[in-house]
Parts: sequence; C-alpha cells; structure tokens
Amino acid sequence: MDTHYRRDIEGLRALAVLSVIAYHAFPAIAPGGFVGVDVFFVISGFLITGIIARERDAAAFSWGRFYLRRARRILPALVAVTLTIAALAACIELPLQLRTTGGVLGVSGLFAANIGFTQTPGYFDPVPQQSPFLHLWSLGVEEQFYLLWPALIALLWLKPLKRARPWLALILAALSLAFAESQLAAGAISQAFFSLAPRAWEFLAGALLVFGVPAPNTSRAPARNSQALGARLKKAWLIAPAASWLSAKARDRAAKIMASQDLARFKGLSQSRAISAGHSR
Repeated sequence: MDTHYRRDIEGLRALAVLSVIAYHAFPAIAPGGFVGVDVFFVISGFLITGIIARERDAAAFSWGRFYLRRARRILPALVAVTLTIAALAACIELPLQLRTTGGVLGVSGLFAANIGFTQTPGYFDPVPQQSPFLHLWSLGVEEQFYLLWPALIALLWLKPLKRARPWLALILAALSLAFAESQLAAGAISQAFFSLAPRAWEFLAGALLVFGVPAPNTSRAPARNSQALGARLKKAWLIAPAASWLSAKARDRAAKIMASQDLARFKGLSQSRAISAGHSR
C-alpha cells in the first residue's frame, strides 16, 4: 500500500488527537475518546513500516538517517514542552509534587515515561492525572517500538522469510494481544495500559496493512498481474478472520480496562472516605 504523504491519514491523525483532547476536556461527552491513542498507534505502525519497507526494497535504508529523522521530528517539540512545564512546575508546585514531577521529567528524557507510570494505579487514577507529563507516556511507547521494530524488519527482509512477513507480523500481534489479556486477567492494569509489549499489537496491526496488502506490480504482463491479484486476494481472505478477531479482542480489552479502572476508582474513593472518617473521629 502507498505510505507516502496522504491527506486521509493526516485527517485520521487529527481526529485521533481531537478525540483524546475531547475526552480530557469533556469526558461526559466523549467518554471513549482515549481510544484515539490506539488509532494513532495503528497509523504510526502503518507509516513507519511503509517507510522502512520502501527503503529496504530500494536498498537505501540507513539506521543513522532513520533515527536522525526521528530526532529532528520529535526532539525540538519535546525539549520545548518539557522545559516549559519544568519552569512552570518550579513556580507553582509544592515540594513533594515537584519532586515527583522531576522524577518523571528524568525518565521522559529517556523516552521511558510510560515505564515510570506503570508504578501508578493506572492512567485514569487521580495520581497520574495530576502529572503534567502524563501525556508523554504514549511517546515513550512509540519510541521504544521504533527502537526495536527496524531490527525485526531487517530480519523479515531476509530472503527465506520474504513470503512469511504477513504471518510473522500477525503472530507477533497475536502474542502481544494475548500478553495484554493475561496482564488484565492478572490485575496488572497499569502494565497492560502503559507498557510496550501489551501495546505492540496496535503498531503491528498497522504493519499488517503494509505486509498483507502489497501494491500490485504494474510492470508485469496482464496475465501475471491477474495471477498476482488472485494470490493477494486469497491472502487477504486468509488474514481477514484474524484481523476480525484482533478487532473484537481490542474492543473487549478497552471494556476491561475501563471496568477495572472504574473499580479502582471506587476502591480508592472508599478508602479515602474511610481515612476521612478515621480522622474525623
């Protein structure tokens, strides 16, 4: 599939970002707006896989150039945002809260804010919600994926694995989603929400759009094009049930996270009331 600049994808990105903003600004109106982050991860997986695949096919991929592009895209905005927040926090936060903010700032510089937030009760809990760097958790997940995925793609570009690319990506996505389900079943809500491993399937879903539906080669003869199209359609029909299963599991996973976070909120509220009652006595 074509992964060059596309206005439709930019539009989807904008809708994903706006849905997250709407969730935070008007949670009663857009209670599921946080799913925009999941959409953004799928788009990122599609775009980055397409870029690397295109450069690999042209024998033009460069590790240095790849990460330099990422640095030029991310670092200026990241530095500006973190310095601004740090300056404001130093002026308005209390010492204990400022110490916590400083700790998050330190790990954010290493693109590891999400790892730090796994030690909190969860994204929807009041404690992380008070952190001015909470929004950097998704950047941490994204950059960690970009650190590992190019190396895995290098392996997938070995000739013996050429035909197996879609299936290997699908297997990795299924393993990631299964791990996320196991984390939720074990009550590790924060790990399932913030960590890379349970989130990797979303990036891989985007990668499957690149590997699973390749663009037709117009340089071939019409008969050969027809045969290739038939083979691709067959592959698409084989992948469709798995993609449908992934979509259904994604909806179930979102429902479980919300239910678990609601339970955690209720428990936290109950504990707060008990403490308040104890103090009043």
